[in-house]
Amino acid sequence: MAGLGDLLPPEHVRAHLESIYKYNFKRFEDGKWGPILQCPLGGWDSSEGGVQVDEVLLGSTWSCIGLMLRYGLTAEAKEIAEIVSSILYGKSGLQFRTPVAWTKDKGYRGPLNMRPLAIWYLSKV
Repeated sequence: MAGLGDLLPPEHVRAHLESIYKYNFKRFEDGKWGPILQCPLGGWDSSEGGVQVDEVLLGSTWSCIGLMLRYGLTAEAKEIAEIVSSILYGKSGLQFRTPVAWTKDKGYRGPLNMRPLAIWYLSKV
């Protein structure tokens, strides 16, 4: 995308994105909140809480969606985008206050984050 060609083998990037979809998205609350940043091998344990451990980071999530689209994981990207959009625009009341992150217990931080233009664009993909 920057004219540098494939810096990593595309099949490796795609396999990594498939793992994110499977472990960080689907295994975290059955995909109801979006992908979390970390997913331990034994599964996610809520007692491991802390900043960014049990959070869905919106900037990282939209970057992941963009990469999934780029590498042909269109259905997975759209599924995540629909979940995140439904929370952002329907369930949370945060439409114009895009947060840095949220948790499954409806907590959020950084509600006035300055990434909304990219998110608004991608949410229409």
